[in-house]
Amino acid sequence: MELADRLAQWSESTDGLTCTYLSPAHRAVAAEIGDLMRRAGLLTEIDAVANVVGRYPTREQAARALILASHYDTVRNAGKYDGRLGVLTALVVAEHLNQIGRKLPFHLDVIAFSEEEACVSRRAFSAAAQWRGGSTASCLNTATPVV
Repeated sequence: MELADRLAQWSESTDGLTCTYLSPAHRAVAAEIGDLMRRAGLLTEIDAVANVVGRYPTREQAARALILASHYDTVRNAGKYDGRLGVLTALVVAEHLNQIGRKLPFHLDVIAFSEEEACVSRRAFSAAAQWRGGSTASCLNTATPVV
């Protein structure tokens, strides 16, 4: 819950939690999630559509991956646990595995999807498309990459 409180400090409004796609608050939350992932021992990157992707690798490079994911954007006046709790729970699991030195027989990928709410592209789950095997071309045409 402490981590959710930490992320909730970035909001577009002062009277509730609002973190819409690619807003300054959204970019700050992406950077913070990336930092949290790195400190937890995950190999981390922010992709072209602002998904924050962390991997707790196994010893076998060619192994398959288990993906644990949720979103970190919000609707206006959202709850601080909506979406983010899934990301943070997965992150804490990966951090614990790293702390005890336990390697899994598969990679553990923690993905914080940038846009569940389709605020920009009007296509629900557009930022998740590449992870489910779809195309991100339409999303890339409407999004500005996070730098």
